[in-house]
Amino acid sequence: MPRLIPAAAALLLSALPASAESWGVSDKPADAGDGRSMCMIWYGTSAPMMNITLMSDRNFISVVASPLTAVADDADVRLSYPSGRGGTGKLRKVDQRPDGIFVFFPDAAIDAILGEFVAPGTFTLTSGDVSVSFPSPGLQSAIGPLKSCAAQFRDVQGMK
Repeated sequence: MPRLIPAAAALLLSALPASAESWGVSDKPADAGDGRSMCMIWYGTSAPMMNITLMSDRNFISVVASPLTAVADDADVRLSYPSGRGGTGKLRKVDQRPDGIFVFFPDAAIDAILGEFVAPGTFTLTSGDVSVSFPSPGLQSAIGPLKSCAAQFRDVQGMK
């Protein structure tokens, strides 16, 4: 499982444009601060916030919310998507952001995960007794720009 470099994690979270409690999408790659490129769909710029990030070497969903301080690194996580479907995995944490988690996913899952956000609904992340939810208006109009953004620095199936 890829590890997020702590400095890069801080830069990722600070790279979001100012727009609290609304959704946004990158239209051009940003520098993660360590030579890697990234593009994202995000909600909010301060906790609670979340993003779906595609980087030159990894992909993840990141969530920052105060209840997540109670969740341990490598804990089991359940993701409930706006589509009504769900999935499971392991979450990762960095010491510098105890209220933040990362759920990594492979390139082969990009289309499937993005597809779960096409319909309007609620995205919920649950680990043990902790649950955090975010409204999603249906992100179909953001998925194309996200993939076009990422295609500028990576060759992933369906992006070019």
